Amino acid sequence: MFSDILTEKLNHLKGEMSPYLNQHATNPVDWYPWGEEAFNRARSENKLIFASIGYSTCHWCHVMERESFSREDVGALMNSTFVCIKIDREERPDLDSYFMDFATRTIGSAGWPLNVILTPDRIPVFAFTYLPRESRHGTMGLVETVSSIGEIWKNDPKNIYETSRRNADGGEMKKITTTYQASGDSINLAFSQLKRMYDPGFGGFGRGLKFPTPHYISFLSTYYELFHESEALLMAERTTAAIRMGGIYDHVGLGIHRYATDTGWKIPHFEKMLYDQASLIYALSQLVRSTGNDSYRKMIFEIVKFLKESMMSPDGGYYTAIDADSEGAEGRYYTWTANELRGILGENFSDFAQVFSIGEDGNYMDEARGISTGRNILYLENDSSGTSRLIEQGTFWMTPRIRNSLVLLRAARSKRVPPLTDTKVCADLNGFLLFALSEAYFVTMDESIGSAASDLMKYLTSRLIQDGEVIHISYENGKKIDGFLSDYAFVAMGLLSYSGAFPLDSRAELVEKIMEKTNSMLLRNMELIRRNGYSEFTGSIASQEDSAMPSAFSAYDRVMQTLKFYGKFLPDKLPVPDAVKKNMNEYPGYFAFRMETFLHESSTFSIKGRGLDAPRIESIRRMMKEVGFTGRIIFIEEGQHSGKFSLCNSNSCIMENADIDDILKRLSGTVL
Repeated sequence: MFSDILTEKLNHLKGEMSPYLNQHATNPVDWYPWGEEAFNRARSENKLIFASIGYSTCHWCHVMERESFSREDVGALMNSTFVCIKIDREERPDLDSYFMDFATRTIGSAGWPLNVILTPDRIPVFAFTYLPRESRHGTMGLVETVSSIGEIWKNDPKNIYETSRRNADGGEMKKITTTYQASGDSINLAFSQLKRMYDPGFGGFGRGLKFPTPHYISFLSTYYELFHESEALLMAERTTAAIRMGGIYDHVGLGIHRYATDTGWKIPHFEKMLYDQASLIYALSQLVRSTGNDSYRKMIFEIVKFLKESMMSPDGGYYTAIDADSEGAEGRYYTWTANELRGILGENFSDFAQVFSIGEDGNYMDEARGISTGRNILYLENDSSGTSRLIEQGTFWMTPRIRNSLVLLRAARSKRVPPLTDTKVCADLNGFLLFALSEAYFVTMDESIGSAASDLMKYLTSRLIQDGEVIHISYENGKKIDGFLSDYAFVAMGLLSYSGAFPLDSRAELVEKIMEKTNSMLLRNMELIRRNGYSEFTGSIASQEDSAMPSAFSAYDRVMQTLKFYGKFLPDKLPVPDAVKKNMNEYPGYFAFRMETFLHESSTFSIKGRGLDAPRIESIRRMMKEVGFTGRIIFIEEGQHSGKFSLCNSNSCIMENADIDDILKRLSGTVL
């Protein structure tokens, strides 16, 4: 019989700065951080490696720790069988992408916690995600899995090595070139694929779990903007409205949760990730650009408000994530019993309960067990009439009484034990947020959003960039983690978008320096990339699809395209395997942000001149709208104070030293 006794003895994670690694520092499992000490022990003792990857706000990581890793007996079994390594996926995105790719190729799916068995020389053999401690319902449990693998290694190690060789990349990722250009057919195919994936009943894409997929929303709004395809706009707006009305949106504290566990957007998985907030801000900015709808502006303001209040560090960077769990239960902080609501809201309870689908017995079903918790999530019923009203009228349910009720609930919720916040400040995530805030400022010209973008730019350039080199994380104790491709690409993308929104404070020269360093690092690692399909700098080059946030490879493409408008033509050194090109040609919908970049290529122009301050930009943007120009403009401060401007594409200038009225006539389509 297994014991429930826990231990407080520290393992080899003692002293690590990662909140996730700290969570496991007192486990009976003798965890090591990824590094030579663990590798040397595995080789000297001829032991397999058990590498477990997760992050501090991961619900199922917590569950697996409580059920298995915190137990003395499980720890003893794992310690005798393996050298055990814990990896924070946000500290080491390169390892995460490599092992995620391995899991996807070998078992067809991946997620966190991701557990990978490696040979003593670090060749992956097996992968699995969450496992219960004991076998149940036909699923082998962790104890049985560990014991089985241990027996195979003891009695037939050749079997393990043969499996590792079979699972190795067969070479399709090693056929690499450094250019890819989407065709019009690929872009139209991406639209067609998103149409097939779209759920006309509830909005969103797919029929099971519902992820926000803002990169689909931004692609579709851009596609509509350029081709006036009404179905693209319908999919983008209906999905956005479903998110705003659903339980995935935090109606009390604002911001969005990680995903919905049901097809109707009602029941969220309660983590809040920085990249989800940034992705949605960007998608909303594109909807504002395409429609001018004030509802999307208000959503941007709400999410920025949430970020400033809940995820911003004292010195101006933004934290990585907020946990789903508090007080030992998922969603405890965010859910309510009917009696709790009645006691807080008093006579307003009845109206509030009707608007937000409150049930006396609760409306929140436990994700794992599928049973009622007796607690309630706030959501509005998702139907076509409701989402249509939101698109047309904004938050139609927000009466003074409802607004006051939400204020009361926020005050009551602030007295609860909050979920953990992972206080890592990562360059790539903050670079992506700078990109989103800059795009939002450009379409709203709102000073509070502009101030947020400017403050974040100052944080990045003073804390995480040194002489063109980007630092992934800089901890308070002085420990630094060097930047990965994702850091360089997203920080460059953020700074370049900032330069377009604030041409009087352009950082284009710094971006050029960062990208020159990026190319240098790519060239330095190219031999390793060609041999293994992986390098520490790039991570797995097979993982180039856009998901919760665009891939680093897509961000690199966006930067290289935009730099051309500044007269900076850098060579493209991005490794693109033939297999990835094939996927992009056959399944371009999974590369939506990259496809959007190619959409921009033929519809973006720059206006160059002097005196491009906010009022002048706003005036020009208003006039562009009046003449019906639906493309994009990058404003670049250069030239003489002559009152004259130049209109350019990415290769050359079409008009030089021209009056703005003449440029607007050209943009109206009369000559273009």
